[in-house]
Amino acid sequence: MTVALSAKQKLSLVDGSYKKPEAASPLLPFWQRCNDMVISWLLNSLHKNVRESVLFHNTASEIWNELNERYGQSNKARLFQAQQAVSCMTQEDLDIANFFSKARKAWDEFAVVGATPRCTCSKCECQINTKLQNYDQEQRIIQFLMGLNESYTAVRGNILMMTPFPNLSQVYSLLIQEEKQRQVKSKYDFQSEGLLFQQTQAMLRDLILTEGLKEGEHLCFVTTAEELVTQQINAISCMDIQATYKEAEAEVSEELIVP
Repeated sequence: MTVALSAKQKLSLVDGSYKKPEAASPLLPFWQRCNDMVISWLLNSLHKNVRESVLFHNTASEIWNELNERYGQSNKARLFQAQQAVSCMTQEDLDIANFFSKARKAWDEFAVVGATPRCTCSKCECQINTKLQNYDQEQRIIQFLMGLNESYTAVRGNILMMTPFPNLSQVYSLLIQEEKQRQVKSKYDFQSEGLLFQQTQAMLRDLILTEGLKEGEHLCFVTTAEELVTQQINAISCMDIQATYKEAEAEVSEELIVP
């Protein structure tokens, strides 16, 4: 709202810096017209229930002050919320681009309510402002890296060991490249696993059919390689047991035949 009022050059009507002219002043009609215009903007931007509670104020500054006293937060409360948002932000299920946008929003809000002090004298030769700016940049990078998921532990360690230390834009670019490489690798691995599964399934089916089916046995329909392996092991085990039994039976028969 303050941005819109400033763009229309009407902010002085709500902050009280442009006082109401005297009754005999020729500027009074112009002030009244601008005041009524700003009141209409404020009322139209409010919820119906809130609008009815400030409907009978005569000036825009009265409405503004009433709303500020009723709903405005102290700077310390806003600073606490902004600092908490910056300190506790995590990536969770967001991608790098969306997480960076979330972090940028938190940093911008914190910069508004908790701006770092700057040197305003014109005689400063220690470049303290540049140093403070670099410090804020490094703090943002550390906060952003701390919020990444554990899957980025390796690339996070590589970034922290880089010399010279990259700026925020470079860190973002590195993480975007890492994310794209993972997406390509994941897609390739999925296709490779699918092809390997099809080949394994075909080989095991051929192996089972090549061994042949014993009398009374049947081949169950299977959909996974694990089921095929299990079925083949069971079939081979049954054949080994039958072969061992037949060998023992033949040895016993030979012993009975010998006088």
